Amino acid sequence: MDMIKHWMFWLSLGVILSAAGCAGFGSLQVECAYNCGYEVQAILDDFEDYHVYYSGQDPDLSAAILFDPRNDARRIQPGRWKKVVDKDLARDIIRVLEADPQFQPKFMRVLGAKDQVYGYLYTPYRHVPVKQQDPGVIKIYNLRQPAHLQYDNGGSEVQNIQGFER
Repeated sequence: MDMIKHWMFWLSLGVILSAAGCAGFGSLQVECAYNCGYEVQAILDDFEDYHVYYSGQDPDLSAAILFDPRNDARRIQPGRWKKVVDKDLARDIIRVLEADPQFQPKFMRVLGAKDQVYGYLYTPYRHVPVKQQDPGVIKIYNLRQPAHLQYDNGGSEVQNIQGFER
């Protein structure tokens, strides 16, 4: 009887782990770490071929910009990210991201299961939460405004964001 309980435990554990494996984590792969103007310009040249989103309080205080190809079977679920419909606005967001030489943005591929490319992310953040929701669907969680850009309405104290590493 103990042997049956032992096998049932391991069988149940195997089923649970294999079911949990379907909703794993996605990943990011750095394509360009410094001076990524060429890569970013190539994406902007094909702006109409992408769903574009930014994360942050507003475009002038953005934390990242995300490019999700329109014509593929995969999609990125951007959560609370805001849609960018104007190429000039996307260019302005990129300019804001590149403005601080201390926090240079990186151009990264958003990868899902089997290293399939779901899109591209441009951000100075080193750690971005990415999760494989379902087959063909990646979720990228909202990023807060960079700490060095946060300020009180005219106050002198800078607010600190805990839990987000740049």
